[in-house]
Amino acid sequence: MATLYARLQNGGQQIKVTYSRAHRPEKHQDASSYFVRTRKKGLAQVIAQTGGVPSYKNFDDAVVELNRVNILEQSPKLLKEFQSNLPAPLPTPVDIPNGPVTTWAALVEKFAESKRLQVDKGELSSKSWARYERSIETFTKFLTERNTFLLSDIHPDTIDRFQSQRIRDGAKHAWAFDTVTLRMVFSYAVEESILAKTPIKKFKAGGSAERGAQPFTAEEIRALTNQAGKSDPDGLAIWLLYQTGVRLSSAISLTWGDVNGHITRPAMKRGKKVRLPIQPELKALLDAERARRNPQPTDFVLLNHETGKPFTGGRFYEHVKAFGKRAGVTNVHPHRFRDSFACDCLLKSCSTADVAFFLGDTTKTVEAHYAAFVTERAHRADAKVLSGGGLLAVEGTV
Repeated sequence: MATLYARLQNGGQQIKVTYSRAHRPEKHQDASSYFVRTRKKGLAQVIAQTGGVPSYKNFDDAVVELNRVNILEQSPKLLKEFQSNLPAPLPTPVDIPNGPVTTWAALVEKFAESKRLQVDKGELSSKSWARYERSIETFTKFLTERNTFLLSDIHPDTIDRFQSQRIRDGAKHAWAFDTVTLRMVFSYAVEESILAKTPIKKFKAGGSAERGAQPFTAEEIRALTNQAGKSDPDGLAIWLLYQTGVRLSSAISLTWGDVNGHITRPAMKRGKKVRLPIQPELKALLDAERARRNPQPTDFVLLNHETGKPFTGGRFYEHVKAFGKRAGVTNVHPHRFRDSFACDCLLKSCSTADVAFFLGDTTKTVEAHYAAFVTERAHRADAKVLSGGGLLAVEGTV
């Protein structure tokens, strides 16, 4: 960004100020503008860091410039004159109400409206929308720093630079989620005929479904369920995870109103309606817990036994890991129970569509994520076809 100079009347000295700082609005009705206040604070920090000793070249410069800024602060007339000599800032494009959407800000507002409606209808988790918002805000900041406002100025190379910046900032995994979120925004723009095509290139984020599932082995499941049967305080949580396959966020937000013969609730990630059968072991624990607490429909099913309060995501994760250590099983975390539930269903001859319905996911994801177990089920079906007699073995068949 170009750097501008203003010559002061105190001996012809100069003050250096960036274009954006000079045009930031004053927050108070006084002579101290945002530029003056922030510049003084920054210079004071430079001086303080040296302990008042000019140990490096910036010290002297900071002291001199602080005096110059003080002159600006004491002279409102000089400050206004200084700002009036700067060129006018570029106007931020604003869309006409109900007119064509041409800016990133306007697209974000329309996209946000559609997602908030999904949250209100129970089709999208508020937590998921909060994560999308964080990614959108990060990209918005990236565009603002580069004076990019128009959709027509956002190209595939813009996305590449954004990804590179995120990785340099240390977001080793978050950049991929940010990109997925942006792809949703731009796909929405294409669906609404705002854009002809999306600037997001095809990309495959690390940790995709194709890496395969990580279900527990039979021995590990036996060890975990045996520990849960020892009146372990987290036993109900473990059976709930294993026999329903719900995600961590769904487990800790499950209420007694969701438990009525079946467990019925929207999937947190995709908003699909999920209806899960309650297996005998889980039913026995739920019945005992309901009798003990006599809860209201809005009460949470799982409570932190250490505090008697609902779980946070972090605390629940820690409890599940600690339970694994008590059971003597390594690498225990909530999502492995989801994988185990899905694999159980497939090996019990549930169809891929059935498993997708239970998980609130797509058949494509199930087939990719649990490929080995889908194949095992297919082999069993092949064996049945090859060993059975079919219609030809039935007497009287025409």
